[in-house]
Amino acid sequence: MVSAPAVQTGHGHEVELAGAWPLRPDGAPSILQRTDEDFLPALLGDLATDDAPALVPRHRPPTGSEGILRLYQPVHQAFNLALVEAHCLTFGTPRLDARQIESAGLVVRRVRHDAKGTKSYDAWCATKNLVAGWTPLPSLEHPDHARDPDPARRRTARLTGNPAFDRTLAPTDLTAEETSSLFVAPPDTAAATKRTLLYGLIPVTSASRAGASPQGPEPDATEWNKHLSPLLRTSSARTLWPKGSSTLNRTDLSATVILNTDESINTNQTRFVLLVRQLAQEFSLLRPVNLATRDALIAKLNTRQVVLVDDSTRPLGSYLVSAARLYFEKPEPTPEALTVLRPQTWPEITSAFAGDIAATLRQIANETVLGTFTTQNSGGRYDDPKARYVIRAFIRVRQPRDCPSKIVWSPYSEEFQIAPWYEPGPKGPVPVALPDPFDPAFLNNAKPNVAFNVPAKLANVLNQDPKNFFNGNAGSGSGFTLDWICGFSIPIITICAFIMLNVMLNLLNLIFRWLPFVKICVPFPRPK
Repeated sequence: MVSAPAVQTGHGHEVELAGAWPLRPDGAPSILQRTDEDFLPALLGDLATDDAPALVPRHRPPTGSEGILRLYQPVHQAFNLALVEAHCLTFGTPRLDARQIESAGLVVRRVRHDAKGTKSYDAWCATKNLVAGWTPLPSLEHPDHARDPDPARRRTARLTGNPAFDRTLAPTDLTAEETSSLFVAPPDTAAATKRTLLYGLIPVTSASRAGASPQGPEPDATEWNKHLSPLLRTSSARTLWPKGSSTLNRTDLSATVILNTDESINTNQTRFVLLVRQLAQEFSLLRPVNLATRDALIAKLNTRQVVLVDDSTRPLGSYLVSAARLYFEKPEPTPEALTVLRPQTWPEITSAFAGDIAATLRQIANETVLGTFTTQNSGGRYDDPKARYVIRAFIRVRQPRDCPSKIVWSPYSEEFQIAPWYEPGPKGPVPVALPDPFDPAFLNNAKPNVAFNVPAKLANVLNQDPKNFFNGNAGSGSGFTLDWICGFSIPIITICAFIMLNVMLNLLNLIFRWLPFVKICVPFPRPK
């Protein structure tokens, strides 16, 4: 066996973040379940032993009936930890110098599966003062999927060619994703394992609830029209691609600018690809919040025809949907879905038509904000007991020459579900010892150990004949004006509560037949 080389401190290499002693070949973060009372010192102590590689399979969380990991909550006296390691992608994969890690953390994301089994991910996002809630992320292949959780560290996405509006009208890019801290294992652990390990607690409970995202003043009509693509403003017909050109492709639609053969910028072609991206991403042309408004937009656009490079024509709205699908979605492997001809001539846009389209797009933008960041997205972070989640760890690695730190993501973990609080956990119930109410020694020593200050009016209501309550004629009682102090014995109150619980369970068992599942009593030897 070849031991790991010394710690790598140079910068001329790539860094990888993966699970420590992973159980899957993709290097997914390792998830450990600990039931120790002091679980962090216990974990670090185990990592410093020769048996450290066995920790991951030994403390793997249980799986449910569907084969999905089930993570218990702290109320179950169980704690879930993520364990990852950072190493360099050079010969021998030496561990990364911990001093190169500026910061580290992990995110919990919700996983959704469509009818075809394709996965998509939601991030729990928030602004500085309000929680946005579960926000859909772009596809895994999209560069924004690996964006920094901190919006201050992100590069501004180029959606429309107008940086000011890109920042203002892209609310998902302005919200911070909720993160939990990862901590670098101490030097003695690194020396014992020959690895740079990071560990952190996986949050499976949260009091955070989604609410409306704050909005600034809406731009006026002039600003709004400037934000929209010039191809949607009042203009005469424009030439885009020459007749006989090839089909449109994803490279065209993903390019920052389209260049002519002399390396100059082709303005009209560049404006076309920016328009397609603007409609697909900002105005949710393919995944609308309100289908009726989106269909109204397409119907209005379809009143104009676009001439393609083979001299055929197509309704403008349907053609833009096809181009957006080519850019935004992974096309199905069929010739019909893969072929979109380039546009040759863009139609004339009248003033009335431009105003109508601008108004519809503004309505779509407002509906998107309302549908994404208000009531439809409200609710607690982990309210859905059937939801599936994954974690993904990240580190920010310091770069040379005062360059910004580079974020490095781990693969996604195994999917897991969060066991609800009412499920039995991995540890047995905590026994509550009841005193013997028939023991004279207990009764002689029983004293009130909790007291309530009772206002005079409340005391007067309580200090009357109980029959008055049953007869429905309880009044305000006497006119006594002194407050009271009432003391109770908590042990005796606990016995009373236990007796009443058993009485009610037996009565309700006549209806629900649940007593065999609710109550299990077994004899055990009395301790000496």
